Amino acid sequence: APFLRAFMTDPTVNRSISTFYDLQMNANQAYNEFNELKKSGNAQEIHEFLTDPDKKQALIARAPLAKVAEAITKINKEIARIQDATNITSDQKRDMINHYKSVKADLARKGVAVAEKLGLHQ
Repeated sequence: APFLRAFMTDPTVNRSISTFYDLQMNANQAYNEFNELKKSGNAQEIHEFLTDPDKKQALIARAPLAKVAEAITKINKEIARIQDATNITSDQKRDMINHYKSVKADLARKGVAVAEKLGLHQ
């Protein structure tokens, strides 16, 4: 059954990863904006930023999301290494890559759950 050996292409997996990256992008934008405000030294703008619940939550969520993103990057590198490997069969590659894609999807879902617990929503 060749279809059983196909690479995983589960739309919910792609959605989880896409949602995670969207949340991480929002958190990074808030972090960058806050750093610019700190550089400007404008106390009023800093206060307004920190009293905006969405921006404050994005700032809080940034560090945990960055850790998840770092883990996902390592998984992507491992997938690339497997794809380039010449000492394993294509079936072994497929099985290993599917395993890592599953781990990546789990990490993305956990990252989304962490962001939501911290009050950051899409």
